[in-house]
Amino acid sequence: MQREGKIWGTTSLLWRTPLIEVHKLDVVPGGFCSWHKHRHKHNAFIVHSGALTIEIRREAYPLTDKTVLRAGDFTTVKPGEEHRFTAGLAPTVAFEIYYPEMLSEDIVRSDVGGIDERLASASVDPRLQHPLTGDTYVIDHNTGRIQEVVVAGEDAAIQHHQV
Repeated sequence: MQREGKIWGTTSLLWRTPLIEVHKLDVVPGGFCSWHKHRHKHNAFIVHSGALTIEIRREAYPLTDKTVLRAGDFTTVKPGEEHRFTAGLAPTVAFEIYYPEMLSEDIVRSDVGGIDERLASASVDPRLQHPLTGDTYVIDHNTGRIQEVVVAGEDAAIQHHQV
């Protein structure tokens, strides 16, 4: 693994192909990179731990957009957009992914999609069964909430719990 020290922490090259690069960023609390932009590649960020603020200077209007990412969050910066990142109050681990513009316009659509009315109007079984425990959950599809839990006991007795 190729590792490079920076004033804000370290970057480690994890994977590189002609179409994608993945780096691990270890950023010290309050560390930030320089303002910069990429001519041809997108710059995506996924935070593993800590917090990372992504700032993007918009050319269309005099404003800097700020997006705060926490563990599990993701954002991307388009080619040509001037940007930088800043870590929060704790050490931050993030993954930075570079990919070229050519991949983003790969799809050519022949229609707009839609909804199969036969399936949309069909009745939906509101029961979901947990694959490991065998418990059954009855879901209210209007609210998405669990209405009832049917617990299968070890002695094959079934307990119903209204939620």
